Amino acid sequence: MKTFIFVILLFLFILLFVIKFFKSKNQKDIEENVRKQRGAFNTKIQQQQKDFNAKIQKQVKEFEAIIQKQQSEFEIQAKRQYGNKKNLASERKSGISFGLSIGLLASLFIYVWVSWLGKDYSNIKNPLTGQKSYYRLSVNPKPPNSRVKIMNIEPRYKRGIILRQGEYVIKVEHPKYSPKYQCVTIKDRDVFIDVTLNRGKTK
Repeated sequence: MKTFIFVILLFLFILLFVIKFFKSKNQKDIEENVRKQRGAFNTKIQQQQKDFNAKIQKQVKEFEAIIQKQQSEFEIQAKRQYGNKKNLASERKSGISFGLSIGLLASLFIYVWVSWLGKDYSNIKNPLTGQKSYYRLSVNPKPPNSRVKIMNIEPRYKRGIILRQGEYVIKVEHPKYSPKYQCVTIKDRDVFIDVTLNRGKTK
């Protein structure tokens, strides 16, 4: 009888050891997968940031080319109309050429400023298309005192932040909850989203 009990206890001990071994292995696999996913996610964010910067630089160059072209066309037209440098200088003093250049430069400056700093210029329209390119983003986190970050731009998030059309990665975190990432696309309207965190702080 004692031998039978001993065999049973030994069998249970071995079974518990095997269960613990496989559980530990599964935990390591999960942690490894999480690390890989975080690495892939960070790489994607960096690539999106590079693409965004390249697009901004391209648009700035396009605006500069438009300004130079319009300025050249105006000068040619003014020279044909007045025929000499004296009249051309007088026409410039009238402010037509100067006003045109300043207006285009102001549009370019505001466009780049909004793109990089996220200032409150939600009604600004693209000078080329005449349509709005910036909209508000508001995140309603639960719990309310959670911290909200926009991972792929430099400006800090604030409720109703003005952003240009595109895709943004939102991170919501709280010391007592698991953080959550969410991808948001801004197309042609203001965006309002709810993000609810799950209880339990991650290691």
